[in-house]
Amino acid sequence: MCKGILFRIFLVLLLYLCKNVAGTPNMVSISVVGHTGPMVEGTWYELRCDVQKVAPDQLLTVRWYKGQTLLTDTSFNDSIKTPVDKSATYWIFANTTDDGAEYRCEAVLRQRQAGPQPPTTEMSEPLLVTVYCNCPVVLQPPAVVVEYGTSVSVNCSTSKPHFGMAWEASQGAVDPQKGVQLITWNVPRLEEWDIKPLCYVNIKNQERPDKRHLPVIVYKTPDSVSISIVGHTGPVTEGTQYELQCDVQNVAPVHRLTVKWYKGQTLLTDTFFNDPTKTPVNQSATLQISPSRADDAADYWCEAELRLGPAAPQPPPTMKSNPLNITVHYKPVINKGKLPATVPVFWGYPEVLVCEAEGHPSPVISWTSTRAEGGNLTITVATIENDGVYNCTATNSAGTDIVSVKVVMKDGPEISCRKHITVLENEEVEPNCTAEGFPPPEVTWFKEEERVYFPQRMQRANAGKYILVAVNNSTSNHTLEIEVQYSPSDIMGLNDQSVTQGSKVDLNCTSSAWPRPDYKWIHHPEPNVRIVSEDGVSKLSIASASGNNMGTYTCIASNTLGKTNLTVRVDVQGAEALCPLIVNPSHVVLEYRRSVVVECNTSVSPSDLHWEFLNHRVNNGTLLVNSSQFKNWDETPRCTGKFIGLDTCTKHVDITLYKTPDNVSISIVNHTGPVIEGTQYELQCDVQNVAPVQLLTVKWYKGQTLLTDTFFNEPTKTPVNQSATLQISPSRADDAADYWCEAELRLGPAAPQPPPTMKSNPLNITVHYKPVINKGKLPATMPVFWGYPEVLVCEAEGHPSPVISWTSTRAEGGNLTITVATIENDGVYNCTATNSAGTDIVSVKVVMKEDYLPVVAGFVALVVVATSLIFICIYSIYYKNKKTGTYTVEGANPSAQNGNIAQNGKDHSIPMKKLSQSTIFDSCPVMLTPPVVLLEYGASISVDCSTSIAHRGMGWEASQGQVDTGDDVQLITWSVPKLVEWDIKPICYVIINKAGIRCQRSLTINIYKTPDSVSISIVGHTGPVTEGRQYELQCDIQNVAPVRLLTVKWYKGHTLEAKTSISDSSESPVNHSTRFWIIPSRADDGAQYRCEAELDLSLDSTGTQRAPRLSSGVLNVTVHYSPEASGRVEIFDQLSEDVMLNCTVAANPPPWYTWHSTNMKKEFNEGLPLLFSSSLSSGNYTCTASNIIGTVSKLFIVKAKPEGGKRSTFWAIVGAFVGLAVVLIVSYILKMRIG
Repeated sequence: MCKGILFRIFLVLLLYLCKNVAGTPNMVSISVVGHTGPMVEGTWYELRCDVQKVAPDQLLTVRWYKGQTLLTDTSFNDSIKTPVDKSATYWIFANTTDDGAEYRCEAVLRQRQAGPQPPTTEMSEPLLVTVYCNCPVVLQPPAVVVEYGTSVSVNCSTSKPHFGMAWEASQGAVDPQKGVQLITWNVPRLEEWDIKPLCYVNIKNQERPDKRHLPVIVYKTPDSVSISIVGHTGPVTEGTQYELQCDVQNVAPVHRLTVKWYKGQTLLTDTFFNDPTKTPVNQSATLQISPSRADDAADYWCEAELRLGPAAPQPPPTMKSNPLNITVHYKPVINKGKLPATVPVFWGYPEVLVCEAEGHPSPVISWTSTRAEGGNLTITVATIENDGVYNCTATNSAGTDIVSVKVVMKDGPEISCRKHITVLENEEVEPNCTAEGFPPPEVTWFKEEERVYFPQRMQRANAGKYILVAVNNSTSNHTLEIEVQYSPSDIMGLNDQSVTQGSKVDLNCTSSAWPRPDYKWIHHPEPNVRIVSEDGVSKLSIASASGNNMGTYTCIASNTLGKTNLTVRVDVQGAEALCPLIVNPSHVVLEYRRSVVVECNTSVSPSDLHWEFLNHRVNNGTLLVNSSQFKNWDETPRCTGKFIGLDTCTKHVDITLYKTPDNVSISIVNHTGPVIEGTQYELQCDVQNVAPVQLLTVKWYKGQTLLTDTFFNEPTKTPVNQSATLQISPSRADDAADYWCEAELRLGPAAPQPPPTMKSNPLNITVHYKPVINKGKLPATMPVFWGYPEVLVCEAEGHPSPVISWTSTRAEGGNLTITVATIENDGVYNCTATNSAGTDIVSVKVVMKEDYLPVVAGFVALVVVATSLIFICIYSIYYKNKKTGTYTVEGANPSAQNGNIAQNGKDHSIPMKKLSQSTIFDSCPVMLTPPVVLLEYGASISVDCSTSIAHRGMGWEASQGQVDTGDDVQLITWSVPKLVEWDIKPICYVIINKAGIRCQRSLTINIYKTPDSVSISIVGHTGPVTEGRQYELQCDIQNVAPVRLLTVKWYKGHTLEAKTSISDSSESPVNHSTRFWIIPSRADDGAQYRCEAELDLSLDSTGTQRAPRLSSGVLNVTVHYSPEASGRVEIFDQLSEDVMLNCTVAANPPPWYTWHSTNMKKEFNEGLPLLFSSSLSSGNYTCTASNIIGTVSKLFIVKAKPEGGKRSTFWAIVGAFVGLAVVLIVSYILKMRIG
């Protein structure tokens, strides 16, 4: 018997599961996943179709359309029978052909009933796609919606040079035009239903023209709209199905028509059409209804609406039908509230049984007793004969209803009263309680043993238990509990608070109410905020308050009778309020007349998010910034967000709008023609029409050598003409040099690389310099031998070529000739060299000497003879037994010139090794002590110059501290108490012989000056930095020299990050700035950056390397970064009492934690990173950590340990099978033995 019952239950369940119950979707919508605003050409986008409340989903198919073209369809295989929300996705690749296209999706629910059944369909609203591309052809507007017979006008423009542009159209075509950048397609009366205008431009240097199609929708509103019931007139019957029909006359295009069905003011459903016809048609839509009695006298009507997209008139064109009023007939229903199933009747008393029924048409009521009058049955005096069952019958044309009543005789006090009533405060109460009996009883009310009277106006203090006592021949009583309800009173104990950073904040919210109030807080969620409600008080606690907790906190106390709220503010002193907006990119480098797209997002759900730019408001997170629309050059797009519990905050996009120069030129200020050596001139570099000037760097070059950079600090952002100057003091080495300048815009790594530059034409200079007489050929003292001729050679170098003259008349040009030296020639002679740049005069003292040359020659001849004899002896003794051969001298480098001995200006062909042909010795026996000097500017200096050979004079040449030629000394000192020449080059010289030949050595002096100060900063930024973004550090070094020896070192903590060397050739002190790019990571939070200026000087006199250093102060960097989890999944296979799910992650600002579980359909344990439980059930627990930078989730999988004793059934079955196997084996063995 049990098996039969189980089998029947199984069949019922199987039939229920197999029954096909189809539920049409409530709504179908289409959207772009994670994107709003225009699409960018060449990018993939995901479309999503959301179908709400559909069942069963295995019968659902989603169809995707582009215009009227079916793209694909998506089916579902789930076996869920109840209504669910389903989504389908479809990827598209945006290109220019999609601009103005309409995408839509259609939900089709197939039927499984017997016989052919049409599918149920529901269409989404169209999604109009706008594609942004960097194409040269622009239509404005990009798409148009035009009513048939009205005018239309569209501009087509381009910014590129072309050979012609035109409009192709079946109506209003425009012929090709040259020399214009904009043409207009204009039709005063559009009468083409399927027109497809095309604008094309023949771009120069391009094989094919660029084209843009203009999407045009031509529409016509209906002539009329009417509604009727198909095949029926007159009243309708409750529960019967009828078909309504809506007729729309002469409308186009029909595929954009939507018929909306209404009952009263309630929208029932929409009907869409897929007919691709674009000319006017008559269209009908139908709707199945099954009226109920509630629909009696209801008005049904339909409305035709043309869905033309956002480019059409708003609201869309509509036309309504006249209302269809229906009358519903329904069968009677007897009011059982007035006719209970059992009626007590007291002996001797009259009683009336009331039978009322509602129906349409009005029903006829009858009783089985003849005492009935209409709907009432009257018992005049109750006796035992009246005890029994009575039937009331109500009948009309729609049906019949019957109710039975049992009459029961009574005689003692019978109290009829509820046990509990609920009243509102200040409401007057009269308990609806009766006491019946024979004789009639006396009724008295008591509360807490005190007599009370009704009616009375109830206060909250009157709530409690009341006792009703009824007395006749016997006594009866009844207890009635009266509950007095009242709405919440004003909130108490909640006030504004201002605290210091890191303090604890407690906000207490309490209100008096019955039923007890529920408390709700509205605030910005943060991990350090917790809410606890107990004993009628709700407490919000903030642990270690920070800037993220600044804002408003609203407490709402509510019950079924009302609510009250109070908002207070919490301010945290010394903290910065949270602004959860993320602008990407936050910094844009944009060339004038170009465009860029910026995004504004937030990790917190905003109540309002919009852009404000150029006095316009854009109500989404995407903004197209077109620099051509800038009214001035300092426009700043601002993204503003309003958030629950936070102050309205704004973040802006830093836009560096730049323009490259029109022209760069170089000139000498107030001077033309040649320049004079040693005179200071000012070069000027003129940069025309450039912006912004504060990012402009002018680089100065001499030939290919970078001299220095010029920076500008002017805040002007509009294009200006800017000039930079450079002081030069040309030397003769600069004659015919080319000076030029280059304008470079330092726009950072976000700008085009290399940076935009423009060079000037070179400025070639001619340097005039005063003559300098060659003292190497004209010594200060000239010994002349008696009776010999002598020529004093005066040569001078200068530009223009100098004129040379002597005080003696024997001079010919630059030479003064003494034919035969006598005592008269002894004296001082002056050589003067003059040109337009100046004059140089050198005095020569002629001193008569005796000629000892014959004696010296005889001595030399004697030495030569002796030496020859010695070599002959050596040869005869050592070499006569040796073989002859060829020998190579390593390192020999023979000269093509003769090495002849010079005597009195004549050459003699005596082969010898050439010693020198210069009058100045490059390597000579002159020693400088010290040979190299490292000196700080303004210090004293003293250097000794000594020689070990006999000479005719020695001295120092220097622009500061010169020492004249001195005789009969072997050491001479150059001493300066305070050296103030930056480019000084002292020379110590020694005159070797009477011909004035001298050797010399130059003293190398490194003059330096340490910086006055060194400072570090972030260019154009203050406050915390964001992980992954680029920032530029700047090191400013004040008043340092020479800058070519300067090295800037960049440190993070104690780690050297980079070095920057300077190529500027300036010797005098300058202010210099250098920059360094960084991309902070979370590891850099709290890092300390600094820069160090180091002068890389040569060895000093002690051989010690000197490198003066000066460091900047420390730049502390705070890095904001998103949460990051160490692992994405953790699995717990066994469960104990100490289970802890730890979701703690590192993030700055600190994250907010929320937990979700497959077992709990809501968020829980908000704000806490740890989840403790001794009885966690199996399931997935997801923790989400988020801050203003980003969000991360971590999954915990809990697998509960199986409990003991749950496999007893399994082991029982196994035991039974084992026992049966044993019995069979034993039986088989016995059988074999017997056989």
